Amino acid sequence: MSESKKVHKGWIGRVTNGALEDIMYFQYNPTKTTHGVTPKYTMVEASGSIAPTAIFTSLGADTTELRLLLDATENWQQAQNGIRAQRAFLETLARPDAAQLLAGIQQFVAPPKALVSIGPDSWEGVVVGYQCEVIKRTRALIPVRAFVTLTLKIVYTNPSDEAERYQRLLDDRNLWEW
Repeated sequence: MSESKKVHKGWIGRVTNGALEDIMYFQYNPTKTTHGVTPKYTMVEASGSIAPTAIFTSLGADTTELRLLLDATENWQQAQNGIRAQRAFLETLARPDAAQLLAGIQQFVAPPKALVSIGPDSWEGVVVGYQCEVIKRTRALIPVRAFVTLTLKIVYTNPSDEAERYQRLLDDRNLWEW
Protein backbone atom coordinates (compact mmCIF):
# COMPACT_ATOMS: atom_id res chain seq x y z
CA MET A 1 0.00 0.00 0.00
CA SER A 2 1.45 3.37 -0.96
CA GLU A 3 2.04 6.06 1.67
CA SER A 4 -0.79 8.19 0.30
CA LYS A 5 -3.30 5.32 0.66
CA LYS A 6 -2.44 4.44 4.26
CA VAL A 7 -4.89 5.44 6.95
CA HIS A 8 -3.08 7.12 9.81
CA LYS A 9 -4.87 6.79 13.11
CA GLY A 10 -4.47 9.07 16.05
CA TRP A 11 -4.26 7.77 19.58
CA ILE A 12 -4.34 8.73 23.23
CA GLY A 13 -2.43 7.09 26.03
CA ARG A 14 -1.83 7.36 29.75
CA VAL A 15 1.64 8.50 30.86
CA THR A 16 2.76 7.00 34.18
CA ASN A 17 6.20 7.81 35.63
CA GLY A 18 7.31 9.02 32.20
CA ALA A 19 6.29 5.77 30.46
CA LEU A 20 3.44 5.50 27.96
CA GLU A 21 0.79 2.95 29.01
CA ASP A 22 -2.73 2.00 28.01
CA ILE A 23 -2.93 3.32 24.45
CA MET A 24 -6.32 3.70 22.77
CA TYR A 25 -6.24 4.16 19.00
CA PHE A 26 -9.02 6.28 17.59
CA GLN A 27 -11.47 4.36 15.47
CA TYR A 28 -11.97 7.59 13.58
CA ASN A 29 -9.62 10.53 13.80
CA PRO A 30 -11.09 13.47 15.71
CA THR A 31 -13.84 15.28 13.88
CA LYS A 32 -12.64 18.52 15.42
CA THR A 33 -9.55 19.76 17.26
CA THR A 34 -9.13 23.19 18.81
CA HIS A 35 -5.85 24.52 20.15
CA GLY A 36 -5.40 27.76 22.04
CA VAL A 37 -2.74 29.71 23.89
CA THR A 38 -3.31 32.52 26.38
CA PRO A 39 -0.04 34.46 26.72
CA LYS A 40 0.65 36.33 29.94
CA TYR A 41 1.89 39.90 30.08
CA THR A 42 2.70 42.13 33.04
CA MET A 43 1.79 45.78 32.80
CA VAL A 44 4.60 48.04 34.01
CA GLU A 45 4.20 51.75 34.61
CA ALA A 46 7.42 53.70 34.28
CA SER A 47 7.68 57.18 35.68
CA GLY A 48 7.39 59.77 32.95
CA SER A 49 5.59 57.47 30.49
CA ILE A 50 2.07 58.23 29.31
CA ALA A 51 0.80 54.64 29.23
CA PRO A 52 1.88 51.40 30.91
CA THR A 53 4.17 49.05 28.99
CA ALA A 54 3.30 45.39 28.49
CA ILE A 55 6.13 42.96 29.24
CA PHE A 56 5.84 39.35 28.09
CA THR A 57 6.15 36.92 31.04
CA SER A 58 4.91 33.52 29.80
CA LEU A 59 3.20 31.70 26.96
CA GLY A 60 0.45 31.04 29.50
CA ALA A 61 -2.27 28.43 29.42
CA ASP A 62 -2.01 26.08 26.48
CA THR A 63 -5.10 23.94 25.85
CA THR A 64 -6.23 21.49 23.21
CA GLU A 65 -9.78 20.24 22.76
CA LEU A 66 -10.61 17.05 20.83
CA ARG A 67 -14.01 15.86 19.61
CA LEU A 68 -13.98 12.09 19.11
CA LEU A 69 -16.58 9.77 17.65
CA LEU A 70 -16.88 6.40 19.38
CA ASP A 71 -18.88 3.92 17.32
CA ALA A 72 -19.59 0.24 17.97
CA THR A 73 -22.38 -0.14 15.39
CA GLU A 74 -20.17 -1.52 12.60
CA ASN A 75 -19.34 -4.75 14.41
CA TRP A 76 -22.11 -6.84 15.98
CA GLN A 77 -19.85 -8.44 18.62
CA GLN A 78 -18.51 -5.04 19.60
CA ALA A 79 -22.07 -3.64 19.70
CA GLN A 80 -23.02 -6.16 22.40
CA ASN A 81 -20.64 -4.40 24.81
CA GLY A 82 -21.02 -1.01 23.21
CA ILE A 83 -18.53 1.74 23.81
CA ARG A 84 -18.41 1.38 27.58
CA ALA A 85 -14.73 0.36 27.72
CA GLN A 86 -13.61 3.29 25.55
CA ARG A 87 -15.72 5.75 27.54
CA ALA A 88 -14.37 4.37 30.83
CA PHE A 89 -10.75 4.69 29.64
CA LEU A 90 -11.23 8.28 28.50
CA GLU A 91 -13.06 9.24 31.68
CA THR A 92 -10.34 7.76 33.91
CA LEU A 93 -7.87 10.12 32.22
CA ALA A 94 -9.83 13.00 33.77
CA ARG A 95 -9.76 11.57 37.31
CA PRO A 96 -6.99 11.02 39.86
CA ASP A 97 -5.91 7.51 40.82
CA ALA A 98 -8.85 5.81 42.55
CA ALA A 99 -6.58 3.84 44.91
CA GLN A 100 -5.14 7.06 46.32
CA LEU A 101 -8.59 8.56 46.73
CA LEU A 102 -9.93 5.43 48.44
CA ALA A 103 -6.92 5.45 50.77
CA GLY A 104 -7.98 8.90 51.93
CA ILE A 105 -5.13 10.77 50.22
CA GLN A 106 -7.32 13.47 48.73
CA GLN A 107 -4.99 16.44 48.91
CA PHE A 108 -2.25 16.82 46.36
CA VAL A 109 -3.15 13.76 44.31
CA ALA A 110 -1.52 14.32 40.95
CA PRO A 111 -3.86 13.95 38.00
CA PRO A 112 -2.93 11.38 35.37
CA LYS A 113 -1.08 12.66 32.32
CA ALA A 114 -2.23 11.88 28.83
CA LEU A 115 -0.38 11.93 25.52
CA VAL A 116 -2.37 12.57 22.35
CA SER A 117 -0.97 12.10 18.86
CA ILE A 118 -2.73 13.02 15.62
CA GLY A 119 -0.51 13.00 12.54
CA PRO A 120 2.42 15.38 13.09
CA ASP A 121 0.79 16.95 16.17
CA SER A 122 1.17 15.60 19.68
CA TRP A 123 0.33 17.02 23.08
CA GLU A 124 1.11 15.86 26.61
CA GLY A 125 -0.99 17.19 29.41
CA VAL A 126 -3.75 16.73 31.90
CA VAL A 127 -7.35 16.08 30.88
CA VAL A 128 -9.25 18.92 32.54
CA GLY A 129 -12.54 18.32 30.77
CA TYR A 130 -14.51 15.24 29.70
CA GLN A 131 -17.94 15.33 28.14
CA CYS A 132 -19.79 12.44 26.52
CA GLU A 133 -22.86 12.81 24.34
CA VAL A 134 -24.42 9.39 23.65
CA ILE A 135 -26.25 9.56 20.33
CA LYS A 136 -27.27 5.92 19.84
CA ARG A 137 -28.15 2.99 22.09
CA THR A 138 -29.19 -0.61 21.44
CA ARG A 139 -32.63 -1.92 22.36
CA ALA A 140 -31.03 -3.06 25.62
CA LEU A 141 -29.97 0.61 26.14
CA ILE A 142 -26.26 -0.13 25.76
CA PRO A 143 -24.51 2.97 24.37
CA VAL A 144 -23.04 2.16 20.94
CA ARG A 145 -22.29 5.60 19.46
CA ALA A 146 -21.20 8.81 21.17
CA PHE A 147 -19.26 12.01 20.71
CA VAL A 148 -16.66 12.59 23.40
CA THR A 149 -15.05 15.97 23.95
CA LEU A 150 -11.76 16.03 25.84
CA THR A 151 -10.03 19.20 26.99
CA LEU A 152 -6.32 18.79 27.60
CA LYS A 153 -4.24 21.36 29.45
CA ILE A 154 -0.68 21.11 28.23
CA VAL A 155 1.84 20.62 31.03
CA TYR A 156 5.41 21.83 30.82
CA THR A 157 7.64 20.49 33.57
CA ASN A 158 10.56 22.82 32.91
CA PRO A 159 11.04 26.20 31.20
CA SER A 160 13.11 24.71 28.36
CA ASP A 161 10.00 22.74 27.20
CA GLU A 162 8.16 26.02 26.78
CA ALA A 163 11.12 27.55 24.93
CA GLU A 164 11.34 24.51 22.62
CA ARG A 165 7.62 24.78 21.86
CA TYR A 166 8.01 28.44 20.97
CA GLN A 167 10.95 27.59 18.67
CA ARG A 168 8.82 24.90 16.94
CA LEU A 169 6.12 27.52 16.40
CA LEU A 170 8.68 29.80 14.77
CA ASP A 171 9.96 26.93 12.61
CA ASP A 172 6.39 26.00 11.56
CA ARG A 173 5.69 29.61 10.70
CA ASN A 174 8.64 29.53 8.29
CA LEU A 175 6.96 26.69 6.35
CA TRP A 176 4.45 29.17 4.98
CA GLU A 177 5.30 31.31 2.02
CA TRP A 178 4.28 34.83 2.95
